[in-house]
Amino acid sequence: MQWLFSTVPASRTVVALLESVRDQLHWLLLALVFWLALDGWQPRLRRPQQTS
Repeated sequence: MQWLFSTVPASRTVVALLESVRDQLHWLLLALVFWLALDGWQPRLRRPQQTS
């Protein structure tokens, strides 16, 4: 990373932006999991088809 930062100074800004986006996506995923858990979401399980 030091090599990248010294070679391309603007890369420090890009890396900081990507870290910020990653952190926001982490919180969004956590909120989604809590919302689904509190909403009582049940995953659909496939039932094997019965042959007659």
